[in-house]
Amino acid sequence: MDHLEKACEGFVPATMADQTFFTSEVNLTDIGGLNSAKEELMDMLTMPTKYAVLLDRAPVRTRKGLMLVGPPGCGKTMLVQAAARETKGLLRFLSVKG
Repeated sequence: MDHLEKACEGFVPATMADQTFFTSEVNLTDIGGLNSAKEELMDMLTMPTKYAVLLDRAPVRTRKGLMLVGPPGCGKTMLVQAAARETKGLLRFLSVKG
């Protein structure tokens, strides 16, 4: 199995070759307050991957996206940056400005 893991290091599918992925140095612990928002965001982002087998069998549909809305300076961008770091590249983030 080690040889498979070594072969997969640095592998990028052809459809993603021209994509740049969001990276950040912000941790969830760097964000003061917003505890319920942090917890709900991480649950919503990680539950479908942690419990994929259960969700496949359940008669529910999982969310396909998330939109954070709020006034400037309330922590939306910082929450997403921390979530991107905490998920360690398991999820892809799309930034829309304007």
